[in-house]
Amino acid sequence: MRNNDYRILEKYHLKINEISYIVCEHFNIELDKLKSTSRSGEIVKARNFAIYFIQLYLQKFIPLSSTQHRLIALYLLRDRLTIRHHHINTSWLISHDKEYIKEYNLIIIKFNNNDFF
Repeated sequence: MRNNDYRILEKYHLKINEISYIVCEHFNIELDKLKSTSRSGEIVKARNFAIYFIQLYLQKFIPLSSTQHRLIALYLLRDRLTIRHHHINTSWLISHDKEYIKEYNLIIIKFNNNDFF
């Protein structure tokens, strides 16, 4: 991680936490589980959506996807390539998998109620 990443993450930490809490609430899991190394299906799905929506939020302020991935990796205690992998897979699933499309739409409604996007 670059030293500046910690300062940037601190600036956006509250909103990133809010996004994570909304996703965790939707999947009925705790934030600690989202940040855990668990590979349980529901936790992985929640983590995928959290990464996807956090990156959507960060795109408004940080133009480089590599910086976005580093910040999310720092927040979720993962490496940058894992974050990139989750984001690419989730993007594909949201456009092709009926269950992911349904979950995406339900989470978007919650975000719209909180004026996120």
